[in-house]
Amino acid sequence: MAPSLVADTFVSAVAVVGLLILRRSLGGADGPDGINGRFRLVILVLVWMLGSRVFFWLFGLEFLRVVNLAAAAFIPLSMLLLCEGLMRRHSAKIFKIWTIFGATVFVVMAPFLPILSETAVGVALMTFQLISFCAIGYWVITRNRKDLSAGENTLIDRLAWSLFLIIPFAATDFRVGFIDTPVRLSGVAILVLCWLALSFNGIRTNHWPVVTSIALLFVAIATSVAAATCIVELNRTEMFQLGAVFICAALLLQIHAEARSLKTEEQRTSLLRYIIDFHGEGSAEFLRGLQAHPLVSGAVILEGADLNDFDAAFRSYVGQKQVLSAATAEHGASQDISEQLRWLFEKYSATHVLHIGDEPFQLVVVNMPSITREPGADLELSIVQRVAALMAKGRAL
Repeated sequence: MAPSLVADTFVSAVAVVGLLILRRSLGGADGPDGINGRFRLVILVLVWMLGSRVFFWLFGLEFLRVVNLAAAAFIPLSMLLLCEGLMRRHSAKIFKIWTIFGATVFVVMAPFLPILSETAVGVALMTFQLISFCAIGYWVITRNRKDLSAGENTLIDRLAWSLFLIIPFAATDFRVGFIDTPVRLSGVAILVLCWLALSFNGIRTNHWPVVTSIALLFVAIATSVAAATCIVELNRTEMFQLGAVFICAALLLQIHAEARSLKTEEQRTSLLRYIIDFHGEGSAEFLRGLQAHPLVSGAVILEGADLNDFDAAFRSYVGQKQVLSAATAEHGASQDISEQLRWLFEKYSATHVLHIGDEPFQLVVVNMPSITREPGADLELSIVQRVAALMAKGRAL
């Protein structure tokens, strides 16, 4: 396989993986606005296009070129449907007619691809996508911002600018004579779009932290490639291909990290949801339900004989602190209390200890390694501890 084809295959395959991570992050459920469903449609079309392209390069099956052309023709229509959902309004009829007509023409044309001029089809498809993306981007940017919330405007702005980012990168996919880059870069734009989509949940964050992160990533990769050329002699084409491979790998890692961060945040939020939705009676039932929560799975309730070895000073110290984390529990504690704390944390492999009550003395030890150092973990566990302590005292919340 030629080096250029290796780079093209890698970029497209990594973009497929990034799209699948985004798809998994969206989950299966959809809200009343149907936004997740529209996102899934865009992801499906992009995976369809990129996947058929990768398999064609690997196995050379001619029908996959037909599948690839049909998928590429549906991209503008799927993006238009997504923008309509985000903006909560229909686009002008001319936009829908244009995207539906174009998709239909290329789908009908696809089976005849082997007997058509590849250059002519490429120019026609590139022109269709270019006009579509520019028109959709213009419609989105010139929208009436007063009809949408600040968060919705932030989200849509990111999508609009990502559309304009896609245009030059998507153009490199076409081999039409005057465009002949060393590697097809649409996969890079799609990975950036995945990163932006995963950051949509951070609505309070303005654009600049996201833009700065992407810019720093590209600068770091460019510097790395430049350093590599000082070690290994590379020509301009090889530098370009190597840079594209590095950028895609780094973007995929960032997308995976963002997805994990969102999953952790969702779990942390669900812990508070458990408190809100709890309708039982008494701290014992509340704590048993807490043990079944996935975020604190394995929480152990200690009382009675389990705590006989702890002295009065330890009990008083824990009662004052209410919630102790393994990282900070010994700050300000005497040597004797510190030894008891270390023994407790080590025996139960705990990251947090919650004080529930003094009569009887009752503790809950929790292992939350995924968020031990998260700023919000102690606050959320403090809320859980406060609710359980009030229940133990028989007081109303």
